[in-house]
This record gives sequence, structure tokens and C-alpha cells, in this order.
Amino acid sequence: KEIMKVYKDAVSISSSSMVLDKEMACAEKLGVSKETAGRVIPLAGVLNMYGLSLYLGQTAFYALEMYGHDPGLMEYLAGAATIFYISMGAPGVPAATVAFLGPVMMQMGFT
Repeated sequence: KEIMKVYKDAVSISSSSMVLDKEMACAEKLGVSKETAGRVIPLAGVLNMYGLSLYLGQTAFYALEMYGHDPGLMEYLAGAATIFYISMGAPGVPAATVAFLGPVMMQMGFT
């Protein structure tokens, strides 16, 4: 029941990072020690940026295909590396991913 409150908040504001303090409080209510919750939950939030990575990859590849650009293997690998590094350092604010699409597209050869 406690977890669903945090989940609804995260979904409604489109950011799991914004509810980090609520997640830690919820974990403590469920019996997780404060030390464990303070280390594991923020680390998981940083390393688990699947949504950003998927969005950037899908959008970049779709736009390249739509405009007839045919990237080679090295451009795909450079784009994947760029997406990885951007997802690790992206802020946890809603709709911040749109700002990161430009560097990904440029790295993949789309100017």
C-alpha cells in the first residue's frame, strides 16, 4: 500500500528521481535499514535510466531513418556510447530528455 503511493506520485510527475525521498521513507517503513536505503535506492535511480536511454535511442534512430540518413556501424556505436553517458548524468526532471537529443543526433552524423 505504501509503495503504491510513491508509484502514483512518480508516474504523475513523470520522474522517479523526484520521489527519491519518499522511496527511502517507504523502504524504511517496510523494514529496510536507513543505511541500506540511503545507499541502494539513489544508486539504483542513477544506474536504472532505461526510459531516457530508450527514448533517446528510439527517437534518434527514427529521425535518422525518416530523413534518409544511413549511419554506419561506427556511428551507431558512437550514438550508443553518447546515449549511455548522457543517461548516467541526466537530471531527474520531467522532459529533460528533449534537450539531450541534439548531441546524440550530431554524434550519429546527423547535422
